[in-house]
Amino acid sequence: MKYVYRYKRLSPYKLEPLAMALRKISDLKPVFTGDNVIEWQSPSGTRYRYERDRCAVGQETIPGSECYDWHVLAKSDVTHAKRRVFELINEDEF
Repeated sequence: MKYVYRYKRLSPYKLEPLAMALRKISDLKPVFTGDNVIEWQSPSGTRYRYERDRCAVGQETIPGSECYDWHVLAKSDVTHAKRRVFELINEDEF
């Protein structure tokens, strides 16, 4: 019987998907980059958006909906935004 690496074996006939989280911040690559906006996408498909003007990171509520829950950052720079997105992805995946 073949096993898919992204699943863990519960019994010989049942498979459960493993949570796919990022291990390193460097694994997080931008999907879109604009003047004041950067977007990332998690392995599960959720988009995250950093807007420099808002000084916040948005987490898409429903994939493809373009509606975001916003998380305000202490500092408005890409490094802090990327760290926050990394934390949100790992919280969301587990």
